[in-house]
Amino acid sequence: PVARPMPVKWFYGSASDPAFQDRLGLTMQALRGWKALRDGRLLWIGGTAPGFFRLEASPDLPLRIDHAPLDAAFAAIEHIRDEQVSARLATVDEPLAVTSDALRATIRVELALEHLAQGYSGVALRCWPELPDRAGSMACAAFARLGDRGLSLACEGDMAGLASMLAVAAVTGKPAVLLDLSHIEGDSILFWHCGNAPRTWAAGKTRLQAHFNRGLPAVRDMRLAPGPVCGVRFLEGRQAAVYAGRVLPRQDGYDGVSGWVGQLRWAGEPTSARGFLASVLNHRMPHHFAWGLGDAEGALLELCTWLDHQVLRPDPEEMVLQRFEHVR
Repeated sequence: PVARPMPVKWFYGSASDPAFQDRLGLTMQALRGWKALRDGRLLWIGGTAPGFFRLEASPDLPLRIDHAPLDAAFAAIEHIRDEQVSARLATVDEPLAVTSDALRATIRVELALEHLAQGYSGVALRCWPELPDRAGSMACAAFARLGDRGLSLACEGDMAGLASMLAVAAVTGKPAVLLDLSHIEGDSILFWHCGNAPRTWAAGKTRLQAHFNRGLPAVRDMRLAPGPVCGVRFLEGRQAAVYAGRVLPRQDGYDGVSGWVGQLRWAGEPTSARGFLASVLNHRMPHHFAWGLGDAEGALLELCTWLDHQVLRPDPEEMVLQRFEHVR
């Protein structure tokens, strides 16, 4: 066989052949993700929030990561003028479950992050535990509203999650979200976060309200719109998880951003909700999942090939039990 140091994909047929166009289209989607990562410049403010597994690892990807101390965020917040806050507050066009005066602290955080993000493809911020106490606001609604403007932001200083969002957004052509795996019911999984998603993802009306357990402004409360979704999570050691599913038309969930995902897939293979969870736990993955709108699972799998990342295979619970029996 001929040794090829780089991945190779063959194409055959006329340019007007639908099969040729589909195959080439998949590659073009994947290469949009590769280009976004190659040209990407990300800002990591404050490092990683404490207490989270595997969030501190930097992704092994062809992008530039700049670091800034958390004090840079607080300095930027302090430099926002009251008239700037008033002007941006006037642009809020969704219902409020907090007072306009309370929302000013959130708008101040939004403007500061927008300023810090200039020249960057995205920002990962250590958004707690310091920010709520020192800024008088959560970062969630600021993230969500800046997401409406096309900026990618990752909670809890999750840089690898941010890089995953950048790739997913480029492949799908739509904003990506970063969500926690929260609950299993039947054959679907609830994915949730405090309130950080752009309205492109909303099933209906959204509103800005106080954080569900801190009582501080503000988070965006919304349910995810039904339809196909897909995602990737880059891990250290040139590994990645690729997954997909369909948001179900359910309105129940938790305060903040949430949606039930069924018809789950992992690395191109159908899986149950328990199988998905088993793969997550057995591969010791972090709790954040970057999701994108639409069915671009094939393009994300191909992207991992161009990036020379190993896609983690499904690792259901039964396989682990067999390994334990073998050890005994």
